[in-house]
Amino acid sequence: GAPRAGPGVADPQAVATDLIGPERLHHRRRVVVVVHAHPQLAASFFNAVHKQCRGCVVLAGDVFLPAAQLGPWLRTYRAALRYRPTGWALHNYNDIRTHTTAQLRTLLALTSGPVWLDEISGVERRGHWPYSNQSAAAAARDERFLFSLPRRFRRVSHIYHYEWQGVTSAGWDSGLLAPNGSKRPAYFVVKG
Repeated sequence: GAPRAGPGVADPQAVATDLIGPERLHHRRRVVVVVHAHPQLAASFFNAVHKQCRGCVVLAGDVFLPAAQLGPWLRTYRAALRYRPTGWALHNYNDIRTHTTAQLRTLLALTSGPVWLDEISGVERRGHWPYSNQSAAAAARDERFLFSLPRRFRRVSHIYHYEWQGVTSAGWDSGLLAPNGSKRPAYFVVKG
């Protein structure tokens, strides 16, 4: 499908685009472009969306990378931008899980304007990342840390929590509600 809509331009982790070959229009082929390895390509997505959607809030970045990789990526990405971003988006899952701020501080040091922490949450289960699964109580502690960040870093203006309800069959589970619909401890953190 097309790049997903959301607070950022597109998901720089894996933007799926359908391509139709000129010789066989009835055969469709899906190509996945991993743009976290190609910051110039990610910037071209930002530039294209910004140009086509003049009244829209188009955030730059919208990336998940460890802090050590984020700095070089941002420098290259910024150099390829043709428009000044309204703000910046970050998936700082490493910060949230470790209760540190290296990813956020890296973004803040290299950018200006508001920062939106999007697609972010305390995670119970994620099959494709270096952290082990954790309890619902531990995910709630991660949520408390996440919601402390706007008080500590004034440029953090928005938090978009990912995901409302966990799904048993998914490898990822950061739901405020369990798959059976019961409220998890993180629900009460977000509710306040």
